[in-house]
Amino acid sequence: MHTNQPSQDTHVKGWVHLLVAGLILAVGLLLLAFMIVVEDEPGALPLAMVLLGSTWLFLLLRKQRKK
Repeated sequence: MHTNQPSQDTHVKGWVHLLVAGLILAVGLLLLAFMIVVEDEPGALPLAMVLLGSTWLFLLLRKQRKK
């Protein structure tokens, strides 16, 4: 029995992905600010986290708008 409507499980997974991407972005931004204040230079890990989180969030939001 197949339907064209997304299941509840798919909806929950979408929110989990948004939450994780947002958390990675937020933690990356906080760590980036901390590294700049403490060491006067950004580190590679915070920059990578900001890039990963923002890219993931952008792709998720773009995918949701297409539906």
